[in-house]
Amino acid sequence: MWLSLWIDTLLVAVVASVVLASDPQREHGTHLIRGRGQRNGCNVRQRMSLRGGQSSQYIRPNWQGLLKWSLENQKTYEQYLKNGTKPRMMSPEDAEFLRNAMELHLVDGKHMIQCCLLSLRLNHKWKPSLNIQRPSEGIRFHKEENTFIIVPRRHEWGILHSPFEALLKLKDYMETVELSKEFVELGGLNVVNAWILEAPDDDHVLEAVSAISLACHNNPVGSRRAVKHSIVESLFSLLTKPVRLGLKRRALMALSSIALMDPEATLRFSNCRGFQLIAEIFYTAEDCMQKSILNFLISATTVTKMYCAGKLLVSSGIVEALCDAAVDHRDKEIRMNSLAVLMNIAKSGKEELVAVRGTGIVSRLLRIPRHSEAEMDAKMEFAQVLLEKSEEGIDTAAGQEFVAL
Repeated sequence: MWLSLWIDTLLVAVVASVVLASDPQREHGTHLIRGRGQRNGCNVRQRMSLRGGQSSQYIRPNWQGLLKWSLENQKTYEQYLKNGTKPRMMSPEDAEFLRNAMELHLVDGKHMIQCCLLSLRLNHKWKPSLNIQRPSEGIRFHKEENTFIIVPRRHEWGILHSPFEALLKLKDYMETVELSKEFVELGGLNVVNAWILEAPDDDHVLEAVSAISLACHNNPVGSRRAVKHSIVESLFSLLTKPVRLGLKRRALMALSSIALMDPEATLRFSNCRGFQLIAEIFYTAEDCMQKSILNFLISATTVTKMYCAGKLLVSSGIVEALCDAAVDHRDKEIRMNSLAVLMNIAKSGKEELVAVRGTGIVSRLLRIPRHSEAEMDAKMEFAQVLLEKSEEGIDTAAGQEFVAL
């Protein structure tokens, strides 16, 4: 039976490999294979390399030979099922060839995450701590011109010549929740945070922030650890620095991931006077930056996570700006997201509802022409929020007019 399992698994891998290898322009390139898992609404991709290599310690795959060998063994096994002919046992040479051929396509994600983190630790002047008692078997490193070079178990998986390469590769190996958790358990948040606070340029910081965002997305444990490591404060500091716009947007994306999973992140952000800062820059920010701000505010004001966020936003003075955006902005996404944040604020308490109603947003919404069906649905939901508070003595006449539309 073991031979049957070997052959069935082998046939699937070989056919896929031969198809890839048949493209002469991509024989030595990097291929992206779509996996079954999903993250961020996208199919998770696993990298595979067909570089082969010339080193004597690695066997260069011969896909045509491997296919011929597997088909011959399949015929032998079929004969065994029919007349009891004993199948040929796999020789040590065949087993070694198969192991090397298959390992080229199955990158060990945990092994590579360790390699990346070791590169980031050894090449940072602070030498931030890692939770790695004993590195994975096969990891080697040496120093060239004050830079540590990390060599994984297989060269084909990618030698890390610089910490920037390590930051780039981290994104490839953290697109599954399981590997993100592995990254967190190894102390990756502490190491990457060091590169946010102290890095040679914005490119390194951008990739470090991206790694934080991936590690905390849909990961309560990662978000909790990020708060404990003061990463919220590190990300907030990027909003106050004269860095490029893309980096600030990426910082807000990471803050959104953390705030959605851990309510304390919103309190930490507020303690840094983060909501006041956002209120100041929202008026004059570009559309792309406003979208990033709104996504963060939606995460921070999700009523099941953080009721006091509404009060904090009202005191920051951003409600007027949100009302203007919900009514007059030319971009549909910004209009709808502004309305979503206002709805969350209004749901958080009576005082917050009064503050939103005091802007006169309902009457302003009544005067604008109808937009898409989705926007009308959002406005109807907003009116429903107002009506739900009618028993508290709030005047909902405008809301009733709105529903009458």
